[in-house]
Amino acid sequence: MKILGLIGSRRKLGNTEIIVKEIARNCMEKGAEVNFIRLSDLKIESCSGCMQCVFKASPCPLKDDFYFLLEKIKEAEGIILGTPTYLLAPSGIIKLILDRLYIANSKDRKNFLNKKAVTFAIAGIKNWAPLSLPLLNLFPLFLNFKLIYSFILYAPGPGEILLDKEYLKETKIAGELLIKGEDNVLTLSNSCPICKGAFFIFKEQNQIECPFCQIKGEIKQSKIVFPSISEHRFTYASLENHTENWVKATEGSFQNHLKEILALRKPYKEMDKFFIKPPSFKINEEYQNNLSKALLFFEAVNEKNWDKLLDGFSQEACLIFPGSAPLSGIYRGKEEIKRYFRRMNIAVPNLKFIIKEVFNHSHSIIIEWENHGLTRKRKNYNNQGITILKLKAGKIIYLRDYLDTEQLKQ
Repeated sequence: MKILGLIGSRRKLGNTEIIVKEIARNCMEKGAEVNFIRLSDLKIESCSGCMQCVFKASPCPLKDDFYFLLEKIKEAEGIILGTPTYLLAPSGIIKLILDRLYIANSKDRKNFLNKKAVTFAIAGIKNWAPLSLPLLNLFPLFLNFKLIYSFILYAPGPGEILLDKEYLKETKIAGELLIKGEDNVLTLSNSCPICKGAFFIFKEQNQIECPFCQIKGEIKQSKIVFPSISEHRFTYASLENHTENWVKATEGSFQNHLKEILALRKPYKEMDKFFIKPPSFKINEEYQNNLSKALLFFEAVNEKNWDKLLDGFSQEACLIFPGSAPLSGIYRGKEEIKRYFRRMNIAVPNLKFIIKEVFNHSHSIIIEWENHGLTRKRKNYNNQGITILKLKAGKIIYLRDYLDTEQLKQ
């Protein structure tokens, strides 16, 4: 059995990591194959609410590690998911991931159906973690995991959980149930049997409802009883119905009222001048602008659009092509740079660049690329290299290539 431990804490060898590993150790004793991911190691962007994943079933446009995480979860048969408690609730990385889960819900949630999960939260003191388990459990429940076991332990300092051997009982139960795949018959007293939350909305005549799961129960002799646990918000049918019959239907309604909405939003757009920007915003904005200009440069090269390409250079720009090939040399100013690219186009008329990686350093954009094409002698040409671009006021002032120039001589 493949088990994936997901650690929702930045602290290395803190309480959360220790408990994930202790449960994993119990699973390994039963023959399980175990891997771990520290979720804070991942780059997870906040959801932009573009809804492409739902309305168009398109890949998320955000470039981060979210799909990597989903693929690793798909490969596992069970997960161990743990979080510390910060301000009554799970850590921030858990909340970031929750906001992105519609990617899986809208396209391939069946890939997660009936996988198994055990979850836990660490808190410093009792009664100060009311939201930890129900919010944490939205993660496996929204993916239609079978939530086997969920519990909470208490230890304020990093590693302090090791001083109380009571944790061994919980981790042993969690590991055994995860391997067996048994339903969780052990649940927290007076809590929701689905999400393990202790929040309820009181209805008429002692009837209650969990606001997280919408499971219905009743109070009998000071105890909460749930007549049925088969109907709740997180069944496959319920989530599918919500997505297909409500979420997707909102797209048409929005489009029908779009002109009216745009007109009504105009006064609020005029108030944008009152935004206060943090110091980091200017740095990030400059990087995004420079990155955009750098990508436009490669786009123009691939399109052979010389006017568009030259528009991206300053009048005093400098281009350096290394080596001793016919194209090698230093080109200063737009006219010389134009001459360089025309000569390159003659040498390899249909040259195309594929960008592999992009790096940011101070005012420079560093781009790793591969290219391919046919020379004018109809020979295949393939190369790889790095281009450094320095920009000022939105224009390229310096460009230098690093590549195997000997291939150009062949």
